[in-house]
Amino acid sequence: MKNLGFVLNSIKSTEDQRTMMSTTTVHRMITVWSSSTITGHRMITVWSPSTTTGHHIITVWSPSTTTVHRMITVWSSSTITGHRMTTVWSPSTTTGHRMITVWSPSTTTECYKPIIANGSAESKKTYVTSKATDLSCHTSFSPATTVDEMTCYANGSWAPEFTCLRDCSDPKDDYANSRFVHKNSTAVGSTVIMGCIDGYSMKGENNITCLENSTLELNKFKCLADCGDPRNDYNNSTILANSSWAVDSTIEMNCQEGFALVGEKTLKCNENSTWTQNAFSCKEDCGDPRNDYNNSTILANSSWAVDSTIEMNCQEGFALVGEKTLKCNENSTWTQNAFSCKEDCGDPRNDYNNSTILANSSWAVDSTIEMNCQEGFALVGEKTLKCNENSTWTQNAFSCKEGCVDPSAFVNNSALYDPSKAREHGSSHIMICMNGYSVKGNALMICLNDSTWTPPKFSCVEGCNDPRLSTEHSYIEDYEDGTPFLPGMTIIMKCKRHATKIGIGKMTCLNNKQWTRNISCIKDCPDPRNFFSIPRATVRGFTDESSTAYGVTYEFRCRLFYTLYGDGRIECLKNSSWSSVNISCKTCKCPCRKRGNPRYDNVTKETYKQIDDETKAELQVDKKATAVSFRRKNSASDERQEAKNIGVVGIVILSVVLGALVMADLLSLKAYIQNYLRRASER
Repeated sequence: MKNLGFVLNSIKSTEDQRTMMSTTTVHRMITVWSSSTITGHRMITVWSPSTTTGHHIITVWSPSTTTVHRMITVWSSSTITGHRMTTVWSPSTTTGHRMITVWSPSTTTECYKPIIANGSAESKKTYVTSKATDLSCHTSFSPATTVDEMTCYANGSWAPEFTCLRDCSDPKDDYANSRFVHKNSTAVGSTVIMGCIDGYSMKGENNITCLENSTLELNKFKCLADCGDPRNDYNNSTILANSSWAVDSTIEMNCQEGFALVGEKTLKCNENSTWTQNAFSCKEDCGDPRNDYNNSTILANSSWAVDSTIEMNCQEGFALVGEKTLKCNENSTWTQNAFSCKEDCGDPRNDYNNSTILANSSWAVDSTIEMNCQEGFALVGEKTLKCNENSTWTQNAFSCKEGCVDPSAFVNNSALYDPSKAREHGSSHIMICMNGYSVKGNALMICLNDSTWTPPKFSCVEGCNDPRLSTEHSYIEDYEDGTPFLPGMTIIMKCKRHATKIGIGKMTCLNNKQWTRNISCIKDCPDPRNFFSIPRATVRGFTDESSTAYGVTYEFRCRLFYTLYGDGRIECLKNSSWSSVNISCKTCKCPCRKRGNPRYDNVTKETYKQIDDETKAELQVDKKATAVSFRRKNSASDERQEAKNIGVVGIVILSVVLGALVMADLLSLKAYIQNYLRRASER
């Protein structure tokens, strides 16, 4: 009974503990006491199973006739271990009996009050299956995971674990001139969206994450200051289109009125918060171009801005000479000396007596007119006049002399052979035919004293032109003047004396009124002794009977006591002149009179030695620079296949011989090493 009392006292101290804890599931036990007024009493204890497996405890009270009563407890075990249940029966002398059922957990009876580092948790009870709620972290700390409550388990621990991690610092401290755009928290793992304060622009990514070590991601972005007003950098400029002055943004510029933009109009705000430098400049427009060009007018004008062009003209009575288009340069000035307005020429009849104007389009500078002579006068010279830039007509182009008019009007397709020759009374003139026509008959005409021509004794028939007209110093073999060159006619051309023929002289007049070929007669070159003026030099071997024909060559040499410096060879060229030569004849250095004039009055041994040293120095040849030296060091190239085959065979032979030598050396080396190793092992 003493033991029973001890047990009862223990039971009273834990009477309110009716909840049991397992390491895995929570179980509840319900004890029902059923009494009656008869001697037999009955007690049933029911165990409420867990959510996984069903367990039952049935306690049956068995009465007896004595004061002492017996209790039978039936335990239905489960797979859960580490738990113990004790049922104690407390008898009484009265009819009512009392039974207490105690649930005894394993090694620990309760959890300690939950301690959260850098946080707190509210838990009024700490026994098994007790709940800890109101989980929170201190200021500047945040939960690592979301946990609503913790439960005390039979092993004396709270679960799930609730951890508080230190928040990251304010990202504005690490990113200058930044601000929050979107922020939930700065806890570990959280991400905030950043921006920049007014006047600054972001360069980089705007999202920052708080890392596990409670530090923020660094160098994700920069807040760079916006660029200033670009008009401060570009004088006389205006902003044409502007969206932003932030870093990396662009704007389009223009210039104020009266100025033109030269360069690239688009500016970019750089990372150093400055606009693109020297992208353009605003150049002042050019002034009135008429101030630069006298007597001028503006023909077409779109703009006077830099790089623009305008077209100019001259006032009435003046002619534009030069380029009429002007460009406004970057220095705000028009193209200089592009043209000039020249005054028109006057009446050409004032310059040429007894003349008349045959055809006239303009009297302006650079224009031409055709002149003629009055009746009874003949035009001698060139009838076309040009108004020069000095506002005067061509001078002395012709004259109107008393004589005959141009006789070409009397014979169709004819012309004067020498129109510049004066057609004075008594003068004779040779007539020719136009291209595609040939002279038939005597083409000589004479101007009579009554200013008329002798009747023409020729006509121009279809045929080839006289080839002598296009080939100077030529003649036709066995040809009778006045015979027309009709299609199919064959002639032989030759050159006159002192002329060299180039080409084949035999030619035929074709049906298209053209010759099959033609020759050229190159006149001999002049006497080289008179053509060149080289002191103390003569042409070697040249005499009065020597040829000076095209292609002949001679060589200059110096007179006695002089030395030739330069290349003295000359050749008669196609233009009937000698090739140029650059030579000089200088006094010989050697004192011997056979070689030249002496430089010294008294020749001593020292003088002789000096001359000898100078001569040796001049005649010394660098052996390394000679052709023989170069040939010794370089092999001659031979592209023949036989040579290549020989070279391949030589390479193979050399390779075999060299390989055999190396192999023999390797075998000897191998034997030496083997002997060395054997002797070393024997030791």
